[in-house]
Amino acid sequence: MTPLLLPTQSVYLPGQAVLVEASHPGDLVVTHLGEVVREVCCASRGLVDLGELSVGGYGVAQPSTGASSAVQVCASASDRLRYGFVASFRPGKDVEAVARFARRLH
Repeated sequence: MTPLLLPTQSVYLPGQAVLVEASHPGDLVVTHLGEVVREVCCASRGLVDLGELSVGGYGVAQPSTGASSAVQVCASASDRLRYGFVASFRPGKDVEAVARFARRLH
């Protein structure tokens, strides 16, 4: 399985914990404009709490696996609108897989 880091939301608000789903264990490094903001232990796969972050964009990397992602903290949920759509509604479609795919794109 390819290592992945998937934020649980497309945008976070100030005061809100930033959560990332890690597919593999390995410490995470959070950066802002190339500067390390914090390092977070990730002892096992699953949700990792990166804590609260100030308004801005952040890179999230897992050097041990090569996985990377990004998160955005906005002053308001409407500051950076994100949208998407699903064009296939066949019976039995795996809704969780669709949601994970959308999270990878945002």
